[in-house]
Amino acid sequence: MLRGVLLAVSLLEAPVYNAVSYCWGKEDHDALIEIQVAGHLGLMTVPITRTLDEALRELLKRGETMICESEACFRSGSSVTDTNRGADALCINQRDAYERGQQVLRMSQIYSAAQKASRQIAWLGPATAQSTALFHRLNDHCFTKPDGSHSDLSHDGADLLARTYFQRVWIIQEIAKGREVQVWCGSDSVPWERLCAVFAHTDDRISAINHFRIREVQSRIGVPRMLLCEAMLRSFRCEASDQRDKVYALLGMTLDGADVVPWPDYAQPTELILRGVTEIMIAREGLTATMLLARGRVSSKAKPTWLPDWLSLPWELPPWIRDCITRERESLTFDTTISGGCLSVSGVELAKLKDVCQQGAIVHDLGRYQDNENTFPSTAVYSRYKPLVYLEELWEAITNYPEPSNAYVDIDRGRKIRAVCLLYNLCQSSTLELDTLRSGFDAAGGRFVPTSPEIAAMVSRWIMRTFNLKYRDRTVRIWVVDVQRRQQDWQGASYGALAADLEHLISCVNSLDTADMTLAVSSTNSFWVVHRDTTVNDLVYRLVNCDLPVVLRRSGKVFRFVGEMRAPHTQAGWIVDYLKNAEWKQIVIM
Repeated sequence: MLRGVLLAVSLLEAPVYNAVSYCWGKEDHDALIEIQVAGHLGLMTVPITRTLDEALRELLKRGETMICESEACFRSGSSVTDTNRGADALCINQRDAYERGQQVLRMSQIYSAAQKASRQIAWLGPATAQSTALFHRLNDHCFTKPDGSHSDLSHDGADLLARTYFQRVWIIQEIAKGREVQVWCGSDSVPWERLCAVFAHTDDRISAINHFRIREVQSRIGVPRMLLCEAMLRSFRCEASDQRDKVYALLGMTLDGADVVPWPDYAQPTELILRGVTEIMIAREGLTATMLLARGRVSSKAKPTWLPDWLSLPWELPPWIRDCITRERESLTFDTTISGGCLSVSGVELAKLKDVCQQGAIVHDLGRYQDNENTFPSTAVYSRYKPLVYLEELWEAITNYPEPSNAYVDIDRGRKIRAVCLLYNLCQSSTLELDTLRSGFDAAGGRFVPTSPEIAAMVSRWIMRTFNLKYRDRTVRIWVVDVQRRQQDWQGASYGALAADLEHLISCVNSLDTADMTLAVSSTNSFWVVHRDTTVNDLVYRLVNCDLPVVLRRSGKVFRFVGEMRAPHTQAGWIVDYLKNAEWKQIVIM
C-alpha cells in the first residue's frame, strides 16, 4: 500500500515540482493509500482509482515530483525523500459542489505556476509491447526521413491514441499550460513535441490539443486568447465524467471565460449552464454565428430553434460553419437581445426559395424534352445558348463545396457541362446498375462509373432528388436532356479529363450529402446550396455578425431557424452589392 504525507503549500512560494496529468478512469476506487496530514497525528486510509495508483507508483519508482490541484502537496513515505506528489482525488472533496467550483478556478494558476516546475507529466497508463516499440522509434528518430519529413506511424500509434487519456477534456489545459511536457506510458517516455510532430496531422484530438498549447504560448507574448465559443467548438469531441466540465475545463484558456462563467457551479443542471453560456455568447458578445450549430434543430420541433445542443453536435462539422464561427472580426454590432427564449437580431432578406431538392423524392419517367432543333448550336451562338449557361451554373454551385478552392479548378465551360451531363446520365431510369459497375471510363460506352457501390448508391439518390428541381421554369433533367440530344457524341473530348472532372463532381456531391446539404433555386433564379431541412418558400437572410447566410422559416410574425445557405463564388459579389444598399430590420427568431 502506498503511504505519504499531505502538505499545504502556497503557489506563490511553491517548491520545484512536476505537475501530473492523468485520466481518472473508472469510478471504482479499487486501490488504497495511507495519508498523514502534516501537523496532525495518525494515518487515514483513502480509496483511490487504479489509474492514480499506477501513476503514483511509477512516479515513486522514478523519484519524480508533482503538485496537486488544491495548493497542497503529497509527500511520499520514507522510501523516497524530497519528493512532492498529489492528486485532485486526494485533495479535493469531489462530493462538495462548492469546493469543486472553487478549485476549478485555481486549475489555470496551478498549471501556469508549473512554468517554473521541472516538467509536466502526461500519464497514459501502463505500457504495452506496441507502445514500447512506438516510443523507441520516436526517441530514436526512426520516424524522420532524409528530407526531414516524418514517416506515417498512424497505424503504429492507433492503440496509443485510442486510450481514454486523449479523450478527456481536462488534459487540454494540463498540456497547454505546461512548460515542458513529457508523455509517460509505463516506464517509457517521449517529449510531447515529438509525439505531436508525428500525429498532429493525422489525429484530430492531438491536433486540437496542440492548437490550444500553441495559443497558450502565443498569449504569453501578447496575442489574445481564443473566446470560449471557439474553445468549446474545438473541444466538443472530448469527454468528461461530468458534462459541465466541457465548459469549466476551458475557462482558464479563454479570453472571456471569467466573464461568461464567473463561478463554476456544479449544483446547476448542465442544460441550464450550456444555455446560459450560449445566450451570453450571442447577446452580450455578438457571436450570432453560434446559432449555426443548431442547424437541423427545426425538424425535431425543439425550441428555441437557434439554441445549439452542444452535447449532440455531429462528429464532423462542415468546415464553413467552423470557419464562420471562429473567424476574427474587426468590429461587431451589439444590437442582439434574448428574452423568453426569443432572439431579436438585425437582418436583411436576400431571397425566397422557389424550389428545393427534397430528401427521398422519387423520380419517375418524365419523358424527353422535344423541340424542332436537332443539331448542336454553332460556336457563334454557343455562349448565348441558355441550357449550357444553366448547366455551367449548376457545376459552379455543386463544386463550391466543401472548400471554396474547389470552385477555382481550371476547367473550361465545355468540360464543366459535359461532366454535369455525365453525372446525370449515371442514373438510368432512376437507378444505377450496381452489378455492372467497374472502375474507370468506358470509352466504348462513353460513360464513367464509380468504383464503390456505396458511392454509386449515394450518387443515385442525389440525382433522383435533383432531377425534378425546377430552374428557369424547367427541371434539371430537361436541361440535361436538351443539351445531351444537341450533342450526339463527345468528339475530340479527352476521356481522361472527363473522368477527372466527373470524379471531382462526384466528390463534391458526396461532401454535400455528408454535410446534410442539398440544392435549391432562389427567387433570383440562382442555384444555392442549403441545409436539407429547407423547404419551398423558406427565406434566406443575412444576419448581423454572421457572414454565412441563414435559412429562416416564417411562423406568424416570428421566424424559426432552419440552417445555413452557401452561395457559389459567382453569387458572392451580388450578395455584397445587395447588402450595401439594403435596409437592416430587426427580426425575432424563436
